Amino acid sequence: MGLVASQIQQNGFRKKVFYEVPVFLEAAKLSTRDLLEKDSYFLTCLLREVRQERSRSYQYYLRFFKKANEEQGDFLDDAKHAGGQYEYWTRKAWILENILRERFGSFPERISDAYLQTMARNIDKFNEKPMRIMS
Repeated sequence: MGLVASQIQQNGFRKKVFYEVPVFLEAAKLSTRDLLEKDSYFLTCLLREVRQERSRSYQYYLRFFKKANEEQGDFLDDAKHAGGQYEYWTRKAWILENILRERFGSFPERISDAYLQTMARNIDKFNEKPMRIMS
């Protein structure tokens, strides 16, 4: 097996895993190819944001315009646009879930603050844990 010099670690220490926190929902607009290059923590945080946006687009827009259209009939274009937004965020969530599923065999059904904190804490913990056999 060939190794690049940057992959070789010294004194039993592990290669550090760095993770990035997506700050804006705009990160969801990255291509699938670009998302595949992001770390799993980033993708998990982003999945949470995308799911929230998907829920908002359904609750506040799609339902609202469908109901308004039923009552007045003037909102068909708005309902179609809202439906398109809901579909966009649903498909983005599926992309992120599939990337995580390929990496881990599953993806989180619910992503809470505690889940993300535990994930970050574990990354930090295992970055510091040496690879040594204790006798």
